[in-house]
Amino acid sequence: MTSTARSSANRSQNSSARRTTAGRDAGGASDAGWRGNMFACLMAAAAASSAAPRSRPKGPCPMRFCIALLLMTAPATAQPMLSWPLGPDTQITQADHDCADGSRVGVTYLTAGDDALALIQGLEGPSVLVNVVSASGARYVAGLTEWWVKGDEVTLTQGDSATTCTVTQ
Repeated sequence: MTSTARSSANRSQNSSARRTTAGRDAGGASDAGWRGNMFACLMAAAAASSAAPRSRPKGPCPMRFCIALLLMTAPATAQPMLSWPLGPDTQITQADHDCADGSRVGVTYLTAGDDALALIQGLEGPSVLVNVVSASGARYVAGLTEWWVKGDEVTLTQGDSATTCTVTQ
């Protein structure tokens, strides 16, 4: 082996020794936090696949935690399905509205007995609003969105902003 190759090999061994001991105190605990644990988990996985038996690192393995967290949150990110049986007394009404802010909103009203929904197209995607008690008119609410119908005029409120809409003829 040439002297250049030998010094290169020594540098590589020294840097890998520094990587494995960096961030460890006298007790062997890592002060690098999750990075140290991640490195320990990866080293344990590599050791398990090799012929020489080695012990598993102490403490939790963040990779397992991340995988478990990903699997637990997957159902929460799926799009919810709305199922509402349409009986013989269900009335379906559709209307388009032009709003003062220049937007156009399409609404489908579903009414069955005391239950009523407004399916609104034209906001940040489709929204389902439920009918709530109001002093006058018909008021539909979902979160910070409110659709309040009084005659031919509608007030659309989203958070702090409100706009007036009228039925398109």
